[in-house]
Amino acid sequence: MALIKCPECGGQVSDKAPACIHCGYPLSTINTLQPEKPILSEDERIKQNITVCDGEEFDLSELVEYLKKNTALGKDISIEVWREANNILKKCAECDSSASGIINYIKINRQVPGTVSGLKKKIAPVNTIKPKLKISSSFNQNVVRCPRCGSTSVTTIERGYDIMWGWIGAAQKKNLCQKCGHKWWPGR
Repeated sequence: MALIKCPECGGQVSDKAPACIHCGYPLSTINTLQPEKPILSEDERIKQNITVCDGEEFDLSELVEYLKKNTALGKDISIEVWREANNILKKCAECDSSASGIINYIKINRQVPGTVSGLKKKIAPVNTIKPKLKISSSFNQNVVRCPRCGSTSVTTIERGYDIMWGWIGAAQKKNLCQKCGHKWWPGR
């Protein structure tokens, strides 16, 4: 059993839980959508041209092969080769001014550095269509959910004393969403 990060709220949740305990996001679909990646040692990552930046892995195989093919040891890189290498790196990741250092390292050493700084995962365009998550039949459909936010983190409260009505109906129960604070009468 391990703790994973909920894709909806970012909270730490057991990988065996059917839904996030913080926001109610169904986690049973995550394991079917994302195959587990084997954990590689640093030497294995470097052999496969994978570098790490801030815990994220970046596959720079295309860049390494391009530089091996178009550069020679001890000679300067032409402007055209440099621009193309920079474009290849930008296809792999968003990068800051440290891109030239990464390209130089690969040119000289003919392999990726073990860890780098300045790389970020490319963010998917806003207009992409995400696949709809299919909730498995083992997921319990008889769960109270907040009508506003869909969270399963719901509790019941009593209405309590009211200035206008006093103690009349004070023991009536209401549902309260612990995520967004929405209150509603059960069954309505």
